[in-house]
Amino acid sequence: MKPSRKRRKAKLLWDKATTGSNEFYGWVAAESTVVKLLRRHLIGERGVEHEAINFMAYWAKGRVR
Repeated sequence: MKPSRKRRKAKLLWDKATTGSNEFYGWVAAESTVVKLLRRHLIGERGVEHEAINFMAYWAKGRVR
């Protein structure tokens, strides 16, 4: 069974951290564009390990459920 379009989009917005260490752990929750920008900055530019942070977009500006 093919995942719904909504579920596929949701997967793009949610990355689950799997680290079990006591080191840095971050959690980002915001509007989807803000989450994407923070993900790029923290992982791509600041070098935060992808496994050490969760990103969750709770809504998209201008989109109504």
